[in-house]
Amino acid sequence: MPYGSNSHDKLPEKVTYKRPDLLKGYIGDDYKINSRRRTRLNSPAQRQLTKEVKRARYLALLPYTAEQN
Repeated sequence: MPYGSNSHDKLPEKVTYKRPDLLKGYIGDDYKINSRRRTRLNSPAQRQLTKEVKRARYLALLPYTAEQN
């Protein structure tokens, strides 16, 4: 797909902080929120995803970083 293409998608399901299992799919191995280029979401959907991930992290439903041993 060419760079700059407008074929970004909306979120497939209702994303909320109450569903951390769904949010984990949008977080990388380094526990960062994946970029729009990687998630293939449009701008409003990416902003909503980011807001919900941050809420879930604040409520300790998702980790901020990997556990240190």
